[in-house]
Amino acid sequence: MKFFENISGKRKLFLLVITVFAVSIIAAASYAAISIFNSSKQISENTAQIINDNYANHIAAEIEKGVSLTKTISNSIVIKGNQENYFISKDQENVFYNHIDNNELITDLFLILNPSLKFEQNYDSLIVYEFSLHKSNTGISKNIYDERNFITDFSKLKKLKAEQKVIVSEPVWLKFTKENKLVILIVSPLFQNESLIGALGINYSLDNISKIVNIPLIQTGNTKSIVLSDKKVIVSVTGKKRMAGKNILNIEGEEHDIYNHIISNNYNFSNLDEFTGAYKSISIEQADLKWDIITTVPYNAIIRNLIRNIYVSIIIASLIMLAGLFVMIYFIRRSFSPFDIIIEAARKISLGEPAELPSNNSKNEFGKLINSINSISDNLKEASVVSSEIASGNFESKLKVKSENDMLSSSINQIAVTMKSSYEENIKQEQSTFQQLWMRRGRFEVSEAERKSKNNIHDISFNIIRVLVKFTEAVLGGIYLYNKDENIIELIAAYAYGNRKQMKREFKPGVGLVGACFIEKKKIVLDKISEDYIKVSSGLGSGTPGYLALIPVFFQEKINSVIEIAFIKKPDDYVIELIEQLGDNIGAWIDASITNTKTAKLLSVSKEQTKELAEKEHELNTKVEELQNIQAEIAVQNVEYKSMMNAINHTVMTVVYTLEGIIINSNDIYEKIMGFSIEDIKGINVLDIVKDQKEDLSKIIIQVGKGIPVKRQVKRYTKNGDEKWLSATYTPYYDKDENITRVLFFAFDITEMKLELDKLKGTPKNSFLSKNK
Repeated sequence: MKFFENISGKRKLFLLVITVFAVSIIAAASYAAISIFNSSKQISENTAQIINDNYANHIAAEIEKGVSLTKTISNSIVIKGNQENYFISKDQENVFYNHIDNNELITDLFLILNPSLKFEQNYDSLIVYEFSLHKSNTGISKNIYDERNFITDFSKLKKLKAEQKVIVSEPVWLKFTKENKLVILIVSPLFQNESLIGALGINYSLDNISKIVNIPLIQTGNTKSIVLSDKKVIVSVTGKKRMAGKNILNIEGEEHDIYNHIISNNYNFSNLDEFTGAYKSISIEQADLKWDIITTVPYNAIIRNLIRNIYVSIIIASLIMLAGLFVMIYFIRRSFSPFDIIIEAARKISLGEPAELPSNNSKNEFGKLINSINSISDNLKEASVVSSEIASGNFESKLKVKSENDMLSSSINQIAVTMKSSYEENIKQEQSTFQQLWMRRGRFEVSEAERKSKNNIHDISFNIIRVLVKFTEAVLGGIYLYNKDENIIELIAAYAYGNRKQMKREFKPGVGLVGACFIEKKKIVLDKISEDYIKVSSGLGSGTPGYLALIPVFFQEKINSVIEIAFIKKPDDYVIELIEQLGDNIGAWIDASITNTKTAKLLSVSKEQTKELAEKEHELNTKVEELQNIQAEIAVQNVEYKSMMNAINHTVMTVVYTLEGIIINSNDIYEKIMGFSIEDIKGINVLDIVKDQKEDLSKIIIQVGKGIPVKRQVKRYTKNGDEKWLSATYTPYYDKDENITRVLFFAFDITEMKLELDKLKGTPKNSFLSKNK
């Protein structure tokens, strides 16, 4: 105490000012640190919830992409056959190749048909697919077998008809040639005539989900997100790809401890020492999917930069105050009398209160000190006002920087810039989330409209354009369908159309806006529409839309229709994007509807043809009965004819030849008597074997050709040259058109009778023979 008693008052004041300054700085720093520490937990919790919600929405959207892709592929399948054996065509296989080749997230594609046949047999849990594709680094392979739980899941598919859902399996690692991929199996049922005929499945890669949870939303090294499947298989962990595919219940480490903590504390993170977090369940409308996502954030993760800026501000303020302190000391040394006023001002400033000293126009140190203190007070006031405005959301409010080294103003201005950037980023995130939810609801409502439509092109088209116009808040819309047979694009459905000048319902490709959109295969957007092109009518009057969009609709990379939709004012880009995204689905629905319509017509024609066939079958049965009776009569006649011909062949020589004399056939009696076998004379002209009887035989053939039978005794020669006398009959043969085409020769050998008759007449045998030779 004697030390303080022996020092001067100026030094006491000096020590007092230094002590107050030090205590103020320590108190301010301590208060700031305690306040920030107390609020850090709540800030971290809010941050974890925002991150968790953002990741959950993106993951749900990614899974929905896989589900929608599976449904699109299953809806495009054209199945042939009947309930005994369904199959797909080669063209359909090419469609599957295109799907798996054009989508990098599809690693496998499986198709099962005729399930009742396949699963009634024992395949030892090995599935025989109707068709399957497997994509690896070496290319696409066909007909792959899989031993996963496809059969178990298949039994659930019959229940999904009314719910319009698919089955999503647990994640598994799929082995490739050079790398492994974590995939889920998405299975969609195939129905025909209300009967389950098979299923389509794809292995869908989860690479994008891993990318989602590894995109940092805040700059901290310790933020962690864990995505779990229904059976607690790890889908993805921030920064730890190797843990994917493992069950979190069967591992050890930080992730297992976090999961056990939130389970044991009913999803409460309050008991964690260094972290806080958030939990959310992920589900989608089109599948029975129950995934979870857990995100943890360090307490001090968000406010670390803020603390740094506050400390910098405190240091700057301390330096400024320290400079003022030296000025005050100097002033005290020179002018101790106004020291009380200066001490009071310094005290207020140290407490953060504004201080006003009497103006001093003197240029000495004391005047400058007063002016400096006033300037410091003014700066603090200005900083307080600007800080309040920034805190209330006015991020444009700025402090005027007094010099290049004005760190306080620069720091506060930088805080404003940082908070503005964070605010704008949050706005963008909210807008992005809103747009994604809006587009999901739009896809769902259009799908519902298609599902509830009757199975014809007009009803489906009208319901689709009606929902699109209402949901996008358009004023009118229409769908133009391409008629390939007539090569025209015709209006198939319209909603809210008013009077339209010379409104055309059909266009040639390339003609008009609709025809141009069809030819170019690109969307056409107009923000200046002719007043006489289209009108919107209502009870309050009529007017011209301000914005028109024509969007081509594709199916299997071929355009099949054009959507025309008009708005009063220009819509947001994501509205047109929704219509474009729905293009493939609408194209598939329209194509399927046309196919169904054609199928219905074919069934109708088939029924008519079946009826006619039944009538013709009855008529044919009647004629068959008549024919059977005739055949019975012919059979009896054939027996009689065969008996008669058998008798003739054993007693009479027979030769058949054409009107030109070409021999066609002969019987055994002719060969026995004349010596000529059928092989000797078939194809030979009969005039060549009758020698000196050619003229006589030629006349006979001419008569028979005129339809006159000839009967006489003729002389003929055997193969050995011997003479034979024959009692012959030459008869014409008629074909089915009553034309004479052949000559029938019938004869008896009467040589011996001729010789006996000559003897009776007294003619010597030798003279008769010599004469005829």
